[in-house]
Amino acid sequence: MKAKLSLLALSVMALPAMANVEVSDMAFNGLIKSGTLWTKDGKGAESIRLTDMGRFRLGNENETKLDLNPSLTFEHDEGAWAHAAARFQSETRNTSDWADKSSGFVVREAYVEMGGFPGLPESVTFWAGKRYMKNRGTNILDWDYAQANGTGGGVWGIPVFDGVTFDFDVASWGRDDLEPEAGEGVNDTFIIKPRFDVSLGEGNGDAYAEFMSMKRDNSDRSPTTADDGHSVSVGWVRWGDFFGFANNGYGEVIAQYGKGLSAGSSLSKFSWGDWNYKDHESYRFLATGLVETDSWSAMPVFVYHRDNDIADKDGERTWIAAGIRPVFVVNQYVSIQTEYGYEHIDENSSNNAVKGGLHKFTIAPTLQLETGFWVRPQLRLFMTYATWDKELQNLKGKYGENGPGGNTFMNDTEGFMYGLQAEVWF
Repeated sequence: MKAKLSLLALSVMALPAMANVEVSDMAFNGLIKSGTLWTKDGKGAESIRLTDMGRFRLGNENETKLDLNPSLTFEHDEGAWAHAAARFQSETRNTSDWADKSSGFVVREAYVEMGGFPGLPESVTFWAGKRYMKNRGTNILDWDYAQANGTGGGVWGIPVFDGVTFDFDVASWGRDDLEPEAGEGVNDTFIIKPRFDVSLGEGNGDAYAEFMSMKRDNSDRSPTTADDGHSVSVGWVRWGDFFGFANNGYGEVIAQYGKGLSAGSSLSKFSWGDWNYKDHESYRFLATGLVETDSWSAMPVFVYHRDNDIADKDGERTWIAAGIRPVFVVNQYVSIQTEYGYEHIDENSSNNAVKGGLHKFTIAPTLQLETGFWVRPQLRLFMTYATWDKELQNLKGKYGENGPGGNTFMNDTEGFMYGLQAEVWF
């Protein structure tokens, strides 16, 4: 009884303080993406790709994905504020309505960010929890080339010079199956991530430089497995035009370097590099953007990725991806989306000794409610054809050693797929 009275007293005491704080905004955002990917015989197909660093996604997705993002914004009457957000995500490749073994929800984000404190610059914010930290990706490849997802905290937006701000984050990232070790604790990856953002002035775009330093004890795996790593990403982006062309769109370039835990497909990411060879180094250059007019739009992408000492000493890999998604407006409600993607891989390591290319073509008549490259909801009917060199039939990549199309197109050098897909952001 005393405990109940004490809790009631605390609640009453808190009322005057809370009277100065109100919920100024409640939002519920998210993503719904679902569709089929069939072979010519009506069997379910796997996506076609050469690596786990990206895929040309139009007409090449076989998952149902649901992303729910509720958030609350609190404001104090003196100007301070707090933003609380969560992100719940479910993804499955099972086509039944009861995919209970593969479609459980995971918590991708759960954090609070605060700012507007008296005496501090308006740009300065503080945060703690689990969150995405200024990720960058390309829609055409369905791939984040700079991805900082983890649990920790930080300070953002510290003014350094005119137009230059500084962020500092500290976070952990660990696999789901990790258990505490006797006398030591859970062997998560520990990450320190400083970042600079630079405004180059009106019409000149923005630049950024991001650094990651990470450490994890991998001595139980192999004496040659990386125990630490670091990466640097330097990028530039400008909204409003495509590298000086058209009056709507954006252009972006990024150069990246990573070593150890932050090499390979984990370059500039918090995750999955804990099996990397200790001397593994990666270099990457990427250019992408969007040009959009009233009657058509196009998103191109180019990626050059180089690995040294991949998998073992002297292992080498070069991956190049280049493609474009042109979209042609028929009327307000109908557009024709197309996509061409080319990938080339040249690898000589203990994983692979292959060299060859892949071509992928897609056409997708699309229903929508209005025009625009980013406009959703969309309903798509698509056909996709891909062909690849015979030397890639036994490529060890996303699907083990079964080549670009996994078991679906094992021992083949081409594949045809068709299907339907719905996508909406809200």
